[in-house]
Amino acid sequence: SDNYVQGFGLGITGDRLYRSTVSGNRCETQNNSSKLCYEILGTHNTITGNYGKPSADGSGLQMSSDDMSFNTITGNTFEHGTGDLIGIDIQARADVAVTANTTNDDFTTGAAHDFRDGSRVIITHQSGSLPGGVTADRVYWVVNTTETTFQISETDGGAAVVLSTTGSNVYARYVIQGVTIQGNTIDTNYRGILLKRHLNGVMVTGNTLQGPGYSDTTSIAIQLDTMTGSAVITGNRMFGFRYLVNCSSAAAQTYNDLIVMHNDFQGEDSFANPATTLSVSGSATLGSRILHGQNNDSLTVQTYTLTNESEDRAFDADTVVVAELADVVATRLKDLEAQGIVTTT
Repeated sequence: SDNYVQGFGLGITGDRLYRSTVSGNRCETQNNSSKLCYEILGTHNTITGNYGKPSADGSGLQMSSDDMSFNTITGNTFEHGTGDLIGIDIQARADVAVTANTTNDDFTTGAAHDFRDGSRVIITHQSGSLPGGVTADRVYWVVNTTETTFQISETDGGAAVVLSTTGSNVYARYVIQGVTIQGNTIDTNYRGILLKRHLNGVMVTGNTLQGPGYSDTTSIAIQLDTMTGSAVITGNRMFGFRYLVNCSSAAAQTYNDLIVMHNDFQGEDSFANPATTLSVSGSATLGSRILHGQNNDSLTVQTYTLTNESEDRAFDADTVVVAELADVVATRLKDLEAQGIVTTT
């Protein structure tokens, strides 16, 4: 807390932090190899009231580890120097190729892995099949780890799941959930916020993002890069960007819920061309893509009453009627409330 760092390398770094607070610091890096002001790795941490300005291409704040769940990033200020800045850079680890073993009911990796007992994973596949005994899209806990093997359990520290078949082209996916990015100010010449790979229950709200200018075709306020999971982007002020939200993908992916609503955005051609609002490239599909009530000259702000908040997921949002989309929003908000991320009334 309350440190001033003016150096030639990484500013402030913390590894495997738990329930820590990083607050009130000022970090300015000085040379072209200085990529990061803050690198915070761990869970249940609060990063608040800090200032960062890297001199080279890099990030104000970067989080990239095996588990970054339930971190809160609030009230920070990040500015660009001479290089391209990503204000807040949140990246889950890439999926890990594994081999399922029915003899020991475990998974083997080709090299040492970063999974720990208590890590959360989803077992998936790429154009193959799941091992017998594994449920698609279910979050499991890692148990009984060694350097190159691990087992999965339906409960934290519980009995290992019995694997009846090996499946094919199997991968283990890190699960990061419950990240809140709120009330930050970012002055960037490149990207405001980057969210990458599997992040679930991310709330981006109340931030002010200033870009390099409407004519810069590479400028993106919020980029979802090969991201799966869910995100709510609401109540942000974004100026001087070509894109509000850019969904880029090098491979097929699915956004379970992507809700973009009630932001104040000024970009290229305002909202006259929807592609400048939400850009989807590559082979991407979106489950519940909701664009509603942005403050601009081309869309009409509408109001509605949230309904259908039961846990049975009995959505009737089979059209783009606002009243029906409200049902999806309501249930997603209830999910976030159950995780302690938001409070609804």
